[in-house]
Amino acid sequence: MEEQAGYLAGYAAVKDGLKKLGFLGGQDIPPVARYGYGYIQGANAAATELGITGEVEINYWYGNTFSPSDDVYNKMSGWYTQGTEVVFACGGKIYQSATKAATAAGKKVIGVDTDQAADSPTIITSALKGIANSVSLVLADLYNNGGKWPANLAGQAATLGAANDCVGLPTATESWRFTTYTVADYEALFAKIKSGEIVVNNNTEVQPTVAIKVNYEQ
Repeated sequence: MEEQAGYLAGYAAVKDGLKKLGFLGGQDIPPVARYGYGYIQGANAAATELGITGEVEINYWYGNTFSPSDDVYNKMSGWYTQGTEVVFACGGKIYQSATKAATAAGKKVIGVDTDQAADSPTIITSALKGIANSVSLVLADLYNNGGKWPANLAGQAATLGAANDCVGLPTATESWRFTTYTVADYEALFAKIKSGEIVVNNNTEVQPTVAIKVNYEQ
């Protein structure tokens, strides 16, 4: 459920005082789009709560690569020069172009999939997929079923998210680089997603309907 991880990241960024956001996707494919559309929804929710929907803006672009490149670096440099404060870089090692540009501009980046804080001081958080926990959960089901896959898993695709503690943001001190948004704030939001009180739309066929401004760039 990439959309949930993206939502958590977008919400946190706006709650931390950032208003000019960016989303850099590797390619326009469903998993990447779910991250991006979740990010938009989270930023919109935070802006709505704060009463600043007219002030929050997101640049949104797919770089059509999962690798760092001069084109992506130049694009991110342009965004940062024009006022973007943080970019959620989603797609393989494309984030390296974002962190390089952020370093030069004194701006910020949000990582993806794993905790990327150690890769660059510009990374303020990462939208995580809890792969290790996901594997542990399904292996526990296998073990508890006598070494045979239970009917709900055999030949099935299982989608795991907040309800299974399989998405989130890293809360270790060295990875938590927000200035005002706290771990307690995050945990309260996560609990609402986990319980189903907040439902993040995972539709990648239609752009999210939000009150904030989103610039979809080609």
